[in-house]
Amino acid sequence: MFLSTMATRTGVTGKGLFRMVIKKPGDVSTTVIYARVEYDNSYTTEYGWWADAVVHFYEESWCETPYYVSGLTVNYRVIGYDNTSGNYEFSSSTVASGYTVTLASGIEHDYADGQSQRWRDYHLSAGDYYIMY
Repeated sequence: MFLSTMATRTGVTGKGLFRMVIKKPGDVSTTVIYARVEYDNSYTTEYGWWADAVVHFYEESWCETPYYVSGLTVNYRVIGYDNTSGNYEFSSSTVASGYTVTLASGIEHDYADGQSQRWRDYHLSAGDYYIMY
C-alpha cells in the first residue's frame, strides 16, 4: 500500500537540508525529519573526485541524531555537465529503509584533465513522498 505523505520545499533549509513531514497510516500526528545528500567514501586522483552520493536522515535540523526510515520513497535529481555534450539533468527516486540510502556508488563528482571536464551533483527533490507497506 502506498500512503502519500507531505514533503515541504520549505524543505531545503540551510546546510543543504531537506525537511520532510511524514504521516504514517493510522497515525494522527505527523513526524518531521531532515535529510541531506552527503558525499561519503570520497577519494581524489590527480584529475578528479569520486564519492558515493548518500542521503542521510536526521531527527533534527542540526543533524546530530540519525533517524531510521522504513519504506520511504526518496525523490532526487541529478544535474551535471560534460564539456562534450553540455549540461544535463534528470530525476529519479529510490526506496529507503535505514538511516541512509545510497543514490550512487563511486560516482565521478568532478573531473578535469585539461581536455575533458565533467561534474555531477545529486539533490533531493520536492514532491510526494510515500511510505510502502
